[in-house]
Parts: sequence; C-alpha cells; structure tokens
Amino acid sequence: MLINDVEFELEGDKLESFFDCEMTNKTILLDATTLGFVEILYCLRFLSAKRHNSTNILYIEPGQYLPHSSGNVLDRRDFQLSEEFTGFSPILGSVLMLREGVDACGVFFLGYEGQRLDQVLETFQMINTKSCFVVFGVPEYSPGWTMNAFANNIRILKERRTSVQYCAADNPRSVFEKLEKIYQTLHPPQRMFVVPLGTKPHGIGVALFAALRKDVGIIYDHPTRHKGRTDDIGKCHVYQLSFT
Repeated sequence: MLINDVEFELEGDKLESFFDCEMTNKTILLDATTLGFVEILYCLRFLSAKRHNSTNILYIEPGQYLPHSSGNVLDRRDFQLSEEFTGFSPILGSVLMLREGVDACGVFFLGYEGQRLDQVLETFQMINTKSCFVVFGVPEYSPGWTMNAFANNIRILKERRTSVQYCAADNPRSVFEKLEKIYQTLHPPQRMFVVPLGTKPHGIGVALFAALRKDVGIIYDHPTRHKGRTDDIGKCHVYQLSFT
C-alpha cells in the first residue's frame, strides 16, 4: 500500500509506526476508490486504535459498469468485475473459526457477482443461512442497477430463503448502523461474521464496524479487479470520521 508515495506492508510494524509518527494531529485522506477492502480495514483499525480525530474517505462512483462483451442480450446482466479470486485467506484480527456446532450469524453484502456468494456457501458449508441476512444496495447508484444484483443472486436466495435487508449503496453509515443493530440482537455464545461482496461504500461501512467490533469475523475472497470494468465517473463522496 502506498502512503505519501511510500510503500508499506499491510501487516508490518512500519505501517503502525508511520501512523504513530507521521499522522499525529493531521487530517488523513484515504482514497477508497483505489484502495482494496483489506487496506481500508487495516487503516481504519490503526486510526481507531490511535483515536484519530480527523479522517476523510474519498470515493468516486463509476459512471457505469461494463457488461460482458459477448453482445448477447441474455448476458446483459453479466459483468466481469474481477479477474480472479485469491481465496478465503484469513484477515489478521478478523478471524472467526466456523465449524459445526458454532452458532454464528452472518451478514452478506451483495453486488453483481453472484458466483462470489455461491463460492462462499460452497466453501463454508457449515453456515446456517437461516441465521443470516443478505443486504442489497437500495437506493442504488443509478436507477435499475439493483436489479442486476437481484438477478445475479436470485437463484441462491430462492434456495436458501435468507432474510433480505437493504442499505443505501453509497452510505457507509447506514451499513454501520445496520450491522450494529444486528450485533445487539446476538445472544452469547452466538458470534457474528460479515461478508463484504457489494459496493465500495458498503465495504467501508463493514471495515469501520469490524475495526471497532474486534470480536466480529470477516470472510473475504480477495478479488483481483478486472481492468476496464467501468466507464466514466459518477458522484464524488467524502465521508468524514472521528475516532475520539
């Protein structure tokens, strides 16, 4: 990850030292448009631990997502947003061991790539989806976009009959509040995990929640973004945070 043109390892001591020495009493701007979910999570975790009082997160919406290039009308909702998925390697500090007999409530934030949800449920077959929620971005960035997410995940939702929730696609605060509300309904020893597969603002909200709720697990497939997946730019958002 680059900070002020200096490269840091995400889990290295140098990154923590940089936040300690260089960021005190300064306003920090995180460009979430280019940062990945794990990078955002680690940054917010460091900043919350230091109780940093002035953090801005920049995010620029895409003008549009480009559909699959086949030209077939049947593929109009087929979007190649990722080249590949590294796999479900654990994120340090956000690990929850899922196994038979563990009572866990999961919250899945969904986007266009239905195969990602399919892969999570195939890999972690011990997940009881009756104890889980799926969240779509409503209102969406642009009219009609949510239908792409619904259509690409509908088969799995019909099979699993999971509770469906909604959060504004561009609003990390609504995500945080949704997760906090679900968290407050847990009964020990029940645990909670979150699967961020949706919009970048949803990922920001999940990262903020996980940074503050250290007992919450994260399941993430670490995608490699597909070049040329979007065209043009949409609205620009600046989210302001204070950890005091």
